[in-house]
Formats: sequence, C-alpha cells, structure tokens
Amino acid sequence: MKCADLPDDTVIATVRDLAKRSSTGVACFWDLEEELWDVPVKLVRAKVQRLVKRGLLHGCVHGTGTTCRGDLHVPEPGKACPAVCGRKLVAG
Repeated sequence: MKCADLPDDTVIATVRDLAKRSSTGVACFWDLEEELWDVPVKLVRAKVQRLVKRGLLHGCVHGTGTTCRGDLHVPEPGKACPAVCGRKLVAG
C-alpha cells in the first residue's frame, strides 16, 4: 500500500468529521489513526503530511506524546481557524 492508494477525500472527510465531534474544533492525529485502523500508521502520517504541505489540511502530524496531540483541521476559505491552529484566517 502507498499514499496514492489512500484517497485525499477520505482523509479530509475523516478529519472534518472528527473535528466536528471534538470540543476543540480540531481532530487529533491519534483519533485519525483509530478511524483509519486498516491503514498503516506510517502511511496515514505520510498522507497527512502531504495534505498539510498542499494546504488541504492545517496542523501537524507529530502526535507523539504529551507535547503534541497532532491537531488537524480542514481549512475553510474566509473563516477563522480554531484557536489551537497557528493560522488565523484562511484566504478565500
């Protein structure tokens, strides 16, 4: 399995759904791993990194312990990002 086998839309929709269910307005990488349980973690991490680099997601994929949860969210043009995001507004 490789990144191309995991559709962008699947990951983006999952992050959007997790963020809506979260009290912080963001999805945690740990939760994304659980939702995509049948995909190797390294592949999920690589896919998310590519989506962040392309601007389709905001956040980080560290999610390695107590210093970073790996907060992610789908940027919405013209809307403010959640407070935990380092960016303030998505250009629209």
